[in-house]
Amino acid sequence: MSRRAPCATVAAATLSLLCLPGIARAQSAPSVLFACINPGNGVVRVVAEGEACRSNETRLQWNVVGEQGPQGPRGEQGPQGVTGATGDRGATGATGAKGETGAPGQNGGKGDTGAPGEKGDKGETGAPGEKGDKGDKGDRGETGAVGATGATGDKGEPGAPGRDGAPGEPGATGLTGFVTTLGYDVQVTSANLPSVTTALPLLSMALASCATDGYKAGPNEMAFIDMGLQASVPSSLMMGVANRIGLTPMFTEDKNDGTGISAPRNLSSIPVVQSIPLSSSGSVHTVVSMGLNSGSTYRFMTGARANLSSPLNELGCRAVVIIARRP
Repeated sequence: MSRRAPCATVAAATLSLLCLPGIARAQSAPSVLFACINPGNGVVRVVAEGEACRSNETRLQWNVVGEQGPQGPRGEQGPQGVTGATGDRGATGATGAKGETGAPGQNGGKGDTGAPGEKGDKGETGAPGEKGDKGDKGDRGETGAVGATGATGDKGEPGAPGRDGAPGEPGATGLTGFVTTLGYDVQVTSANLPSVTTALPLLSMALASCATDGYKAGPNEMAFIDMGLQASVPSSLMMGVANRIGLTPMFTEDKNDGTGISAPRNLSSIPVVQSIPLSSSGSVHTVVSMGLNSGSTYRFMTGARANLSSPLNELGCRAVVIIARRP
């Protein structure tokens, strides 16, 4: 069947529609005529504006009034009608000449879903859509095999910090806080030195000028004592005599209970000993610690030992005492 017969039929049907009394009476209200045409046999049906065409029909509409006014607000969507029976597929007619584009008509109501048509040609690529939200971070991949060492490149920017390692074993409980420091750094002249010629070991002699001020201890406190002693030997000492000096940290304690201050006591039973060559000097150094009784007042001092045939020329004593609180 050629395309001309349906087109002629549509034209005749259009003229007939305009002459129908029912249509003429409707011109006072609607501005568009609506019809359904069967392309297979050219039959045209006049329908109401909201009436759906059958699945084998094509919807047509004609403007009756002048230029189209502004589009009104979209009405609410009506309920979907019952799907009609699928008609026989008509023969495909020859492609007719392209007609002029008509003025846009008003949006009609949604019709019934028609039978799927043949697959059309692929359309042009649409405009890119809006950028989507950022996806979740993927899992870290496995470490690849080590490649061959390349040439040294330029120094890059610092990398991101690596992941934290596994926690280590808990360490021993340390001190909870620093409290204060005590100390002294004194040079003692020969006039103030005791004349000690007894062979070692002998009881350490506390040097009165080499001592800290008194310190009253608080609860759970300890003393860490870093102490040193330096001496110079006169050239008048006899040849063959073993010139040695020894260092023992000492302290006194006053419990503040009326019993008075204790005699100087050694913090170590074994002194640190250093031999001194003739006409020279030598030094000794030691670090010790002790717990303190809360409420007692302490003084820390240098205890010196010697095995010399004559007094020393000069002696220097120094000490740093750190007081810290235990947990």
